[in-house]
Amino acid sequence: MPNTIATQVLFDDAVSSLIKYTIVGDGSGEVTGGVLYDASSYIGAPAKPKIRTIDYSMVGCSAKLNWDATTDVFIMGLPADYAYKFNFEQFGQERFKALPNNSGAGVTGDILITTSGLGLTDTVTIIMEIVK
Repeated sequence: MPNTIATQVLFDDAVSSLIKYTIVGDGSGEVTGGVLYDASSYIGAPAKPKIRTIDYSMVGCSAKLNWDATTDVFIMGLPADYAYKFNFEQFGQERFKALPNNSGAGVTGDILITTSGLGLTDTVTIIMEIVK
């Protein structure tokens, strides 16, 4: 049985999206390059959306987030057994303050997740606000 992975769209309009993403490990292995945010699935999402906030909880495993491109670009690491909320509103222009997507060639706008140490009953919960 594969890991249980769920995406819940909490809000989506022309300006921003709020997405909750959960993984519950079943002992079958890591999530490698899983699509945390699929830009093509949201209203008016550009090729380079921005991250305004990330609220996360990691229980038993860690993860890294990447912008999807020909060569993926590292966004940040999420340490094991830790919970935190990042607010990137100090970045960018007044209306769309957020962490910019700095990927180059082949950019898709997607955000990818790769876990490390995901075992039986380990959990990942991520709530992200994306600015379009």
